[in-house]
Parts: sequence; structure tokens; C-alpha cells
Amino acid sequence: KQKSGGVKLDGESDELVEKFSGSNAWPVSVSYFAQTKNDQGGEKLPVYQVSFLMQESGISRALKLQYEDYSLKGDLKQIEFLKTESCP
Repeated sequence: KQKSGGVKLDGESDELVEKFSGSNAWPVSVSYFAQTKNDQGGEKLPVYQVSFLMQESGISRALKLQYEDYSLKGDLKQIEFLKTESCP
């Protein structure tokens, strides 16, 4: 599902959100599972999960790493877009 890139996420400043306005973003969620030798199939719980909001520019926001015993959250606090130069 596509979202507007200018959506304000928890922990982000209005200035940061403005830099993404007019761009598209997609929520991404990836789960990693352990492989066992005697795998009998059936439902399994992931070893860990990663989720984030991927901007069309490739920048990730709202990173979450979820493990069995704990989780980590990463918020984008600052970004500087560099000017591109044309190739000769």
C-alpha cells in the first residue's frame, strides 16, 4: 500500500516531514525464520522482524527491529540532501 512520503511519524520534526512532501513511500515488513534439520512444516514464529517506511528515494524511516526478548526503534532525526552535479 502506497503512502504519502510527507506523513509525520512519531519523533519527527515538521521540518523533516516537509523534506519528504510530494514523494511516495511504502511500508515494508520482513521476517526471518530459523531453519531446523527436522523441519516438519507448520506455523513458526520468526526469529526477528524488521519493518520500516521506504521512501521512493531509497531512504528508510521509522525502523523497527523486533526480537523475541526485546525490540529496537530507530527514528530519522536529520537529513541533508546533497546537490547532484551533471556528468561531463
